[in-house]
Amino acid sequence: MIMDATTILLVEDEIIIAMLEKEQLESQGYNVIHTARGETAIEICRANAGSIDLILMDIDLGAGIDGAEAAERILAESDVPIVFLSSHTEPETVAKTERITSYGYVVKNSGITVLAASIKMALKLHNAHKKTAEQADITDRARMEAELNKTTTLLEQAFEQSPVPMVLVAMPGALIRIVNPASRKLLGITDEPSFIGTSLLDYVPSYRDFDVDGNPGLIRELPLARALRGEKTLNEEHRLVRKDGTTRWALVSGAPICGERGDILAGYLIMTDITGRKRAEEALRENEAHLRTLLDTIPDLVWLKDAEGVYLHCNRRFESFFGAKERDIVGKTDYDFVEKDLADFFRRHDNAAMAAGKPTINEERITFAEDGHAEILETIKTPIYRNDGRLIGVLGVGRDITGRKDADSRIQNLLEEKDLILKEVHHRIINNMNVIGSLLSVQADAMDDHDLKNVLLDAEGRVQSMMLLYDKLYRSEAVGEVSVRDYLATLVEEIVRIFPARTQVKIRTELDDITLGARTLSPLGIIINELVTNAMKYAFAGRGNGVILVKASRRNGRMVVTFEDDGIGIPDSVFPEGSPGFGLQLVGILVKQLNGTLVIERGEGTRFIIECPI
Repeated sequence: MIMDATTILLVEDEIIIAMLEKEQLESQGYNVIHTARGETAIEICRANAGSIDLILMDIDLGAGIDGAEAAERILAESDVPIVFLSSHTEPETVAKTERITSYGYVVKNSGITVLAASIKMALKLHNAHKKTAEQADITDRARMEAELNKTTTLLEQAFEQSPVPMVLVAMPGALIRIVNPASRKLLGITDEPSFIGTSLLDYVPSYRDFDVDGNPGLIRELPLARALRGEKTLNEEHRLVRKDGTTRWALVSGAPICGERGDILAGYLIMTDITGRKRAEEALRENEAHLRTLLDTIPDLVWLKDAEGVYLHCNRRFESFFGAKERDIVGKTDYDFVEKDLADFFRRHDNAAMAAGKPTINEERITFAEDGHAEILETIKTPIYRNDGRLIGVLGVGRDITGRKDADSRIQNLLEEKDLILKEVHHRIINNMNVIGSLLSVQADAMDDHDLKNVLLDAEGRVQSMMLLYDKLYRSEAVGEVSVRDYLATLVEEIVRIFPARTQVKIRTELDDITLGARTLSPLGIIINELVTNAMKYAFAGRGNGVILVKASRRNGRMVVTFEDDGIGIPDSVFPEGSPGFGLQLVGILVKQLNGTLVIERGEGTRFIIECPI
């Protein structure tokens, strides 16, 4: 057992020398432990850590490690002064000790006085160094504690000022150290007194904490308590019902704070308020539900495919087409449900819409797998793009137009029947008017009285004018309207053709392309008939040739019709109102019916200028 006196470990392989040195040192009041081997010296120091005050180390220890190596190993584990004691004074032997922290080198046989003085000097130096080191340790410790306090203060300030909700609980005792304002606001406890210093396990919150499945959370099972047991939690979703009844959602993360030896010093909690996101998700789910209800209640087929023709969505009406539920349709293509020819048809039109980059329309006849009935669809296929411009696929909307197509077919049949009836009526009317004209012509030919004959021929001309107008109206594409150019040019030719002198009279027309209704053209046609007939009868008497000019133009919302010939002219005394002949009187009457004006210019021939509103 080592005594309280200064204890010296003597490491000497020469036993006799060791006995002498031990006896001398003990006479000086030292407690001496002896060993002959360096390895044993190391073990003794380990077993008596802190009790060996000084080591006297021989350098040459025979077998095993030498004194220098033994000293190095001891100093690596213990702070103990070593004095080398050796009979060797060679430079190479002394050099072995220079790299080792030692407190002297004493030559054997120097005497107990020298040895004792060296021991005392070594102990004093070691104690002085030790005190200096302790003072340095105290200074460093004070500086480190100051820096730690400063760091702790900064950390607490950072916690308090952080906009992120944070809580810190310290060990031992799971004492609540920090609950920053952001946490108090999130939890709805800003008006409650401080509970700093309260044990987490004793804290009774005014709010309720539920996990994502709606289960209430016990304090011992919440992320902060688990952090004090060494568990880490990352973004665990919680629903917080505050005392005022409002609900907030948060992602909660917790972790332990450990010391250098792995012991848990504290636990911290960070919460991220995701209430806005959860409300947006809820609104999105509601909108999706509304959209789904809308899509499932409309009578149209609606579907969405990706660019490869794989189905992404469809509505209930479309499910009846394939005879499958949406969950069994999504992820498949048309080739999984319909014949190849029809699937190829669908694919061609999908590609056409994507290539066009805009909606395309086509008709398609389909048979519903659900009950076997057939429909004709008008399908609109629209390419759909992401926000970044990348193509998602094709949105299709198919509307049943079977009833409309049937109605169109019935209407077309009715129109064809109507055309047949109109053709038959037209044919009969034309025939009847031709019969009337022929009867008038035959009756005129049978008359010996020249005046009566002319009256019948005039009547025939008027019938011819009306028959021609009727024919033009029937053939016109515009209902009830006829081109003035086509009507008057043909009418003049037809009237002139019945006169024997038709080959000697040159007909000229300058007619604008004006379209008028029957109410205007009917009296205008009779007027032109009377003027042409009168000119053919009287204007070129005694001449071998002549010219008739008929013009029609539009001017400021009015139509101007000019008829002129280069014949002998009519007397100045003849006017429509007092004309002895019915024809000129009829012209005046019909011009008034048109709300027009009539101007007659006489000279080399005669010019009639008729102007009326159109």
